[in-house]
Amino acid sequence: MTTEQGQKAADAGRIEYRCELRGRTRRTEVEAEADGILTPRDTQQIEAVDAYPAAREPAAKVAKEAWTVNEATLKDLRCGIDRDLQRKVRRVWKALRKEIEKASPPPGCQRPPCNADESIGDETLAALAGRVAWMRYEATALDTYFETLVDEQTALTERVTAVKSDADALADEVKNATPDADLVPFYARARVLRWRLQPEQLWRGFTVTSYLDCLDGTMDCMRREWRAVTVLSGAIAERECVATSRTEKAAKLQAGAVDELLKRYLATPAVQNTTGDDPQVGEGPAGDGQAAARPADDANRL
Repeated sequence: MTTEQGQKAADAGRIEYRCELRGRTRRTEVEAEADGILTPRDTQQIEAVDAYPAAREPAAKVAKEAWTVNEATLKDLRCGIDRDLQRKVRRVWKALRKEIEKASPPPGCQRPPCNADESIGDETLAALAGRVAWMRYEATALDTYFETLVDEQTALTERVTAVKSDADALADEVKNATPDADLVPFYARARVLRWRLQPEQLWRGFTVTSYLDCLDGTMDCMRREWRAVTVLSGAIAERECVATSRTEKAAKLQAGAVDELLKRYLATPAVQNTTGDDPQVGEGPAGDGQAAARPADDANRL
């Protein structure tokens, strides 16, 4: 190996080592960012195992009481309202209910997409950066949904309390209604209350088991998204470092081209040219691969 070759190998080794360190540093930075998000979520996930069932049990009792009250109210109203009017209310409400449900999120687990992929091919830096940006977006969406699931532990109690209060209030109004009062509005309220007391509305379509499964799956997806973001971010930092180092090296060589030429000239053993090749070919001012013009006697001496 020549001195020049040794120098090139040493330079390449230094760049590789320095850039590997840069990649590791970037991965460490992203890992710290991910830990700041995932660690509190881990705690919430563990707490939910006890918190959600603990919230559901008393809420279910209140919901059962509200159902009993509302069914009694409906029974009283049916006795005082013409059947044709009842059917009309039910028909109109059925159509309206479909509109509401169509515009609302479906019940049950609605976890956002999870497309974590930490594979690294021969993609460009721009392509890798695009993948990282997209997975960060997915991780954020998952985190937002996780927060919604955690909030459900208190939201279900609020929904049950509200529907029980409304059922009690309606029952009192019906009992205190005058003989000539229009009962159709009361009947409409009772039908809506009955819908609000359905599991799809009251519990958002969750059983205790399906809720905890959804929470676990969302957390698992978040971890995988952040793991992929960490790996790819490190790869990007390493590749950017290599590209920057090469650019800086090229700029340095260009700026000191004369000094570098002389340095290598002095370090290169003299070799007699026996091939007849003209070393000046390609160095003509036109850059057309032709030798620069020179006197014939100089050419003979070369």
